[in-house]
Amino acid sequence: HASGNIADNLRAAAELGLEAIGIAEHGPNLLFVGVPRRRWPRLERAVREAGGPGKPRLLFNIEANVISLEGDLDIPPPLVDRLDMLLVGLHPRVAPSGMDACWAFYGLRWLALLSRRHRHLLYDSFTRALINCVQRHKVDILVHPGYGLPIDSRELARACARRGTRLEVNCR
Repeated sequence: HASGNIADNLRAAAELGLEAIGIAEHGPNLLFVGVPRRRWPRLERAVREAGGPGKPRLLFNIEANVISLEGDLDIPPPLVDRLDMLLVGLHPRVAPSGMDACWAFYGLRWLALLSRRHRHLLYDSFTRALINCVQRHKVDILVHPGYGLPIDSRELARACARRGTRLEVNCR
């Protein structure tokens, strides 16, 4: 969610004395801002070519989206293997995979506005989706957990601690 290009961010990181800086784009299933798969090789090339001696190390990342209640991601395993770090987020505006996920992301969210029972179902569904994701994938950082979608932070934190997954903490 930064501004500037890779060179601007690299220069700012050097001025701050940082050893490394990560450059990431959103995975393709994030509606309206997801980066199409065809652009990833170009981004990776730009990140790899911009680094060099005397500069902070550049890390190529994608902020993948959880797209199912089973913890599936919107990026393929071969790309995950090329990333320096796997960042994962549960976003409110995502194109989910499967009917269960479509129901949770869109149908259940509306019902949760009207009913305590549905709020609890939604809370449990999204918590389980993130825990499933962390258990199935080697996630380096789970970004902005609970931003826009309700989760059980304690249960998620315990699952992340067991797997060595970091949780981003920010104003959202």
